[in-house]
Amino acid sequence: MKGLFMRKILLGMCCILFCAASLPARGDTLALAAGIAPCVKEIHQQYVDEGNPPLEIVLGPCGGLARQAAAGAPFDLFLLSEARWPRWMVEKGLGEDVHAFAVHSLALWSSREGITSLGDAVQFTMACPVPETTAYGMLAKRMLEEKGLWKDLEAKEMLLFVKSAPAAILAVRSGSAVSAFVPLVSALNMQKERGGSVVSFPEVTEDQVGGLFAGAGENARRFWEYVCSEAASPLWEKWHFKPLLH
Repeated sequence: MKGLFMRKILLGMCCILFCAASLPARGDTLALAAGIAPCVKEIHQQYVDEGNPPLEIVLGPCGGLARQAAAGAPFDLFLLSEARWPRWMVEKGLGEDVHAFAVHSLALWSSREGITSLGDAVQFTMACPVPETTAYGMLAKRMLEEKGLWKDLEAKEMLLFVKSAPAAILAVRSGSAVSAFVPLVSALNMQKERGGSVVSFPEVTEDQVGGLFAGAGENARRFWEYVCSEAASPLWEKWHFKPLLH
């Protein structure tokens, strides 16, 4: 009876080991800001097409991804659309080889073709990513404050706060807002796909910052180099970013 019990235990352990060996190894994981995802995904696809293994990609707002990393999320590499949260992670001892890889600007996409200036846009509800956790919400707030408009728009409830730039676009598409503060690349893509108008703010820019986490896998390290290389530059420019080579 005791021998039968031991055989069952050994059989169970063998099954566990076999199943564990059958599972694919976890790929290196990229924490990617949602606002710049379309461009980075195209660069990632080019990287894979050149014979490199793919990375697992986790999308989210900059602040949310940074807080996940601080809570122990198993990220290897991060590409964020601003410098504020990478600095926050570095202060907590989380990042290494952290630097800007591109520069991008703020824009406003509207579902209406007649909105050609900020003055036109402020007459209607504008979707704005939450400034506390997102790059382009922060840029929008900074610009509106400099123009003396932020407090007045808040008081009149002309700003609809959403969790990310993609959520701002969804707010316009659903009719909850008329315009959305988003990265320039997102605004131009939406105009191409669904019409409307784009107001760009070329003077309102933000560094796109990335870096590695301690213990990052070799594939994540190679992709980080690739993001900042000549090979990726044409795609950054295609998506209206200014690449910064390293």
